[in-house]
Amino acid sequence: MGVLPRADTRWQARSGPDRATDSARRLIVRALAALVVGGVLVGVTSCSDNDVTSSSPDAGEVDVGRLPRVTSATTPVPPAGADSSAPNETAAPSETAAPSDSSESTVPASGVPGVDDAEPLCEAWSQLLGTRQVLTLAANFAEPTATELARLEVIAAPLVQRATLAFAGALLDAGVADEGSALAAEFDTVLTDLVGPLDRRAAAAVDALTDAGAGRDVGILFAQVWLDGLRAFGPDDVEPVLADLGPELGPLVDGAAVAFADAVQPWTDDPALDTSRIDTPATFALLGERCPDLSAIGVGDAV
Repeated sequence: MGVLPRADTRWQARSGPDRATDSARRLIVRALAALVVGGVLVGVTSCSDNDVTSSSPDAGEVDVGRLPRVTSATTPVPPAGADSSAPNETAAPSETAAPSDSSESTVPASGVPGVDDAEPLCEAWSQLLGTRQVLTLAANFAEPTATELARLEVIAAPLVQRATLAFAGALLDAGVADEGSALAAEFDTVLTDLVGPLDRRAAAAVDALTDAGAGRDVGILFAQVWLDGLRAFGPDDVEPVLADLGPELGPLVDGAAVAFADAVQPWTDDPALDTSRIDTPATFALLGERCPDLSAIGVGDAV
């Protein structure tokens, strides 16, 4: 199998044809089921007054509210190759409220653009696309071992699942369920073939976390840690700088990373991550219209 092409710039990492069999409906049902049983998936938790709810065709209202920032008191260290044995206090979420909504989104000087966008559709898509691009940069330029790269995926997984659910809900709110519309015709393809590959890898990573003993509170923390890593990702970075997980969670995530690396194809060898041939023009047109300031990471462009 071929590997993903090296990125020419930090926001040009792309991912190929996917032969996924899960339907979009099953994707949403699986995510909702994980919420209901109280697994690691982040979802039903109110974090600020800016929370939004998105409807699902299969189950009522699902809270996909914003995540707060991880406290600045945590120690940032690169996870790939880091020594997690040194004692350190476990990172904890702060009470800082999410940025207030504004009519105009801006592209920050550093950080993945759009991960805190006021528009839920843009926010969710930026978190998904930004995660994929950051992981591809790390895989190609940071020279991590398979386990070190798997560790990044494991930490990112709860946010990926959460953002997938939020993205599906935002599309539904945008009219994707309107019978006969171009968006409706693309909905299954978008969820199964476009964001599905990343979500399915995240589901395997969450399974590894669960087997290692992680609970829902750990998933919430990891989602916050990864999101803060996206927020701080610098223009010259090739891997995210993440808060130290401490002497208890560090070994847990390391163990889950080993199991995850054994269970899935390496990131650069997974052909499903190359979505360049997925044809969803109406969805990309919607993203381009709703998220014009986020073109720096390909929002609105075929990926």
